[in-house]
Amino acid sequence: VKRFGAFSDLEVTEILRDAKTKPEWFYWFAMLGAYTGARRSEIAGLTRADFGVCSDSKRTYFRITEGKTSSAVRIVPLSRELMESGFLKYLGSIEQERIFETAYRNPNRVTDLFGSLITNATDAYGDRLVFHSLRHTFITKARMAGVSTSLVQQYVGHSMTGGGVTDRYTHRYTVERLAAVCDSVNYL
Repeated sequence: VKRFGAFSDLEVTEILRDAKTKPEWFYWFAMLGAYTGARRSEIAGLTRADFGVCSDSKRTYFRITEGKTSSAVRIVPLSRELMESGFLKYLGSIEQERIFETAYRNPNRVTDLFGSLITNATDAYGDRLVFHSLRHTFITKARMAGVSTSLVQQYVGHSMTGGGVTDRYTHRYTVERLAAVCDSVNYL
């Protein structure tokens, strides 16, 4: 099985531009994928109750309350790009509890819509390009920006490793510190 590839900045910009021609929920679904690196299932499962504002940093975030591992349960601050693009206005317009009901009920709808936005099924290295590639792209961009590995790991829900026994004594980072991860990623 080939691994997932990553998109170039231009490819992400074009995907997000073209996503505006699709249903509005899908545009915001793609934006969350690009600017948080969250998994498709994590975004599809979001409810209005999962969103909050950190009392210390005043940053808006969402909670992932279940996932494929215990590390997947986490708080994910929203990037400035999401905030400035109007995500909170969209969020406020949702009447049902689940933000992306269509994606929750039918994950293949995301796959189909996303597939209609990309022209190549693989990148220059032969790696597969799919919605999950936004996660690979986000993580690569954050690491290339010099964000610490442990911050990136917690932000995207990977287990924090590499610190030996110190990992046992390291608790979760604050929303303010985690915001450095998403704020390091842009596609302009």
